[in-house]
Amino acid sequence: MYRLSLREARLNCRMELKEVSEKTGIPVRTLKRWEIDSGRANLVSVYKLLALYGFASLNHIHFGSESELLAQRQAALANIQEPA
Repeated sequence: MYRLSLREARLNCRMELKEVSEKTGIPVRTLKRWEIDSGRANLVSVYKLLALYGFASLNHIHFGSESELLAQRQAALANIQEPA
C-alpha cells in the first residue's frame, strides 16, 4: 500500500501550514515537527488532520520520519529498475 507523509497529505489538499493550524488548533511549529517525524504526533491530533485532509483511515499515512519513507521509496524504485 502506498502511504503518504503528513506533508504530502497536506500538500495534496493544497493547504498551507498556517491554514491547517487555524482549522485544527495545532500550532504551526508542532505541525512542522510532525511533518518531519509523524511518529511524534498524538493520535487525537492525527485524526483531526486526517479528517481535514479527507482521509478515512490511518492506513494511508506513514508514521515515522519522512526521510525514512523517502528512503524506502527510493529502495523500492531501485529494485524495480534493476534488470533481471
